[in-house]
This record gives sequence, structure tokens and C-alpha cells, in this order.
Amino acid sequence: MIVNKPEHMSDADWQWSEYNRLSLEYMKSGDFAALRGIQYEMSMQLKREGKHFDAIRLLMYMCCSDLAGVSLAGWYTLDLFDYGSTPMSLAPGIVKQVGICQRKLKMSDDELKGKLLSFANERPELAIYFSADEMVDIFFLERDGEKNKVAEIYKMANKRHKVNK
Repeated sequence: MIVNKPEHMSDADWQWSEYNRLSLEYMKSGDFAALRGIQYEMSMQLKREGKHFDAIRLLMYMCCSDLAGVSLAGWYTLDLFDYGSTPMSLAPGIVKQVGICQRKLKMSDDELKGKLLSFANERPELAIYFSADEMVDIFFLERDGEKNKVAEIYKMANKRHKVNK
């Protein structure tokens, strides 16, 4: 049962208004853990509504945020590029949900790669440590279990980051 929902609003519209209200509240307060939780719930709502393409977009934004160092604790500012121990990594559940949406949309990997790259480029402020191309590469390598190749991208980013300091 939904409380305080105006009679003229559908349950879905009320839910989206709550998601948006809470997102703004959490952004303003810097509560990144709560914001990430809301974003995940929003992506699952999009999936339930059959809006798999929009769900992929939101999930990719979450991937970009994770790789930018925006995490449960906020922005990371330390040198944390040792793949496997850094918090700047992709959550396996997010990667899995993108795959589910990809299958629902019957997208090829090439189509998905193009869309993920487009979505990553929509958030240039998150290309702090990794380029949009690298973020998409990391996504596919993580999905495919290519940990050694992901580690190489992290090493290159670490080297680049140290040079630019």
C-alpha cells in the first residue's frame, strides 16, 4: 500500500516522483550509498516496465560512477588502481542486469558496445581515471571474466594518472 499518494497519480507515477525526490535529496546530502541504491531500484523499475534500453542507460551510468571512484563512501581521491583491491570496480550484479536487458532487447555485443559508449560519453564528468572507451572495455572484460586484461587497463590508467598529477 502506498501512503500519501495523490488520487490522480498512478502508482508508477508516484513511485517515479519518489525516486526523483529521494535522488535529489541524496545528491544534496552527499549520501552516495543511498543514491546508488535508488538508482538501482530505478533501473529495476524500468525493467519491470519493459523499458530495458532505459534500464541499460541507468546501469551504465552506475558503472561509470563506480569506475570514477564514486562509491558507497563518496569520491575516492587516493591512488587505488591495484585491480582486485580497488573499490573502483564494477559490481557483478550491475553487469548481470545489463546482460539481462541486452538479451530482452536481442542486442548483439556490437550494438550493446555502441550504446554503452554513447551512454558513457553522456557523462564526461565521470571520465576521471578511465576514458569512456576504457569503461566500456572494462565492462565487457569483466562480463567475460577477463581479469588479466582488466588489470592491464588499470595499470595503464594508474600510469597515466601518476603522470598527470
